Amino acid sequence: MNSLVLLALLASVVAGKAPRLKFMVHEPPRFHFSRPENYISMYHQEGSDTLYVGGRAVIYVLNFTDSGVHDVQQIHVPSDQTAIDTCKAKAAPLELECDNFITVLQKVNDTFIVCGTNAGSPRCWMLVNDTVLTDVQGGHIASASDISPPYPSQKSISLPADGSLYSAMSVVGGQSGSIRRTFGPQKLLKTENVWLLNPQFAGAAIIPSSEKYKEEIYFFFSEFNQSAKMDEEPFRARIGRVCTVDEGGIMQLLPNSWTTFMKARVMCGAGNTQQQYNNLKQAVVVTAQEQRAGIMYGLFSNAW
Repeated sequence: MNSLVLLALLASVVAGKAPRLKFMVHEPPRFHFSRPENYISMYHQEGSDTLYVGGRAVIYVLNFTDSGVHDVQQIHVPSDQTAIDTCKAKAAPLELECDNFITVLQKVNDTFIVCGTNAGSPRCWMLVNDTVLTDVQGGHIASASDISPPYPSQKSISLPADGSLYSAMSVVGGQSGSIRRTFGPQKLLKTENVWLLNPQFAGAAIIPSSEKYKEEIYFFFSEFNQSAKMDEEPFRARIGRVCTVDEGGIMQLLPNSWTTFMKARVMCGAGNTQQQYNNLKQAVVVTAQEQRAGIMYGLFSNAW
């Protein structure tokens, strides 16, 4: 009897009967770099099929369609040879970082801001017609070293809001961290050095409002915990806030600094279930304009 069943099953297979269910795997369109890109920055305008990717001395202009990813253009942005020689002479964190890594790709109104490390001597340009890099025009602009870090391993954040560019720079070496307004028609402002304790920035978000004076920008970062004991974590997760209408203080008091800056400790959870996670690595906020509320999704790690 078993032999008859086995023969019947074999006959059905030989007859080529197809299974009732098929599962087809379709991989999404992908783009493969021709060389390793260990540090990248990206810009995408909502509703567009084009993605700008900043790499090592190059900007990739990619077009995503249902049929695949097309490398439309590569805009080369080499470092100054003088900057490369200086970088190698003063022993950068890694000699491989003595190149122009594109760290900022942001569109502020009609101005496309591009900044790179330029082998330890940051520079900024304006991208015109997706082809030409020129000096930035159309508003006040801060020093390139306040917008882009000197080396790609230093974390920085850039966020366009209300016609201006806001930049947050993590601490590295002898350079203190800061939160600044770095480009636009408004006054360029900064945090005072004593307001931040060795910050490492993880993200930023704008909380929009139909009333302009209520618009706020939040920065998420980890900060050095001065009061930590031997058995405590050396970091504290923080949230900092500035208002987009801030124009600085009076001539005698904080003329070039924020007057709306505040910071607080990040607490996760709700109600009686709040938890403290301190070493914040990445933060993304989903906002709702009608309610002026947002949900932060954070990635944390252990301090040890």
